[in-house]
Amino acid sequence: MTIFEEALKTIADAAVHGIRHDLTDAEYFAHSAINCSGLKLISSKTPLHFKHQQTAPRKETAAMTIGSAVHCAVLEPEHFVQRYIVAPDVDKRTKAGKEAWAELEASGKVVLSASDYTMISSIATSVMNHPTASKLLTGGAAEVAVFGEIDGVPAKCKCDYLREGVAIIDLKTTDDAGDFSRSVSKWGYHQQAAWYQDVMISIGQPVRAFIFVVVEKSAPYAVATYELSEEWIEIGRQQNQRALSLFKNCTESGKWFGYGEGIEMLSPPAWAMKQEELLTGEQA
Repeated sequence: MTIFEEALKTIADAAVHGIRHDLTDAEYFAHSAINCSGLKLISSKTPLHFKHQQTAPRKETAAMTIGSAVHCAVLEPEHFVQRYIVAPDVDKRTKAGKEAWAELEASGKVVLSASDYTMISSIATSVMNHPTASKLLTGGAAEVAVFGEIDGVPAKCKCDYLREGVAIIDLKTTDDAGDFSRSVSKWGYHQQAAWYQDVMISIGQPVRAFIFVVVEKSAPYAVATYELSEEWIEIGRQQNQRALSLFKNCTESGKWFGYGEGIEMLSPPAWAMKQEELLTGEQA
């Protein structure tokens, strides 16, 4: 951990239990409390993968940059021009092009391609034109950090949008907003809904609803809104509890295990057996 990261961690860890509106992303991520992403990594991989992620430098991918820009455009449009700038159509092989690009980078803003900016703007417009989504994303506050404690473990979450009541609105981009169930299962969004609710409950703020605003990443940028059933959220809660138990055990023992040290016997999966049956049947 660098001196800068240690300083951020010190600042962030000063946060008391409760709701914080004033933390930057860097301060939030530097806080040592566990979040849902960490639990999902423990669930889907191993505690060793989680421990590595905690000590490895956090790298911003292109997808993460676009995702952050979408959130800013939809949830904090007043800050968008302060944080992002569209790349000009210049030839960086020429002197003039190099100078223009250097000036762009010196601005300190995140540079977006013209095509990405068009997509991001279209997504924001589509969300705010949707009658239900636009209503959900008014009357509250964006990018709200919450710090609590679950089973004796410091816990955190960052709500995309928090409405009085209390309702949490989470913005997701997807390829197919009409088949969001697949995304919920693939990315563990049911664990997220359960975790955010439990962190809020831990500070005495029961959540009335956790609602997803889902928008497609390509034209016509269709929007849908979803709320998960209590049954699905409870499944996520149980997954979180198992991961949290592993986290506590590893923290106490100092041993962050991976896939195991013994030799495991592998049997063919059901799909492979079915495929073999089909092939055998065809040959017969």
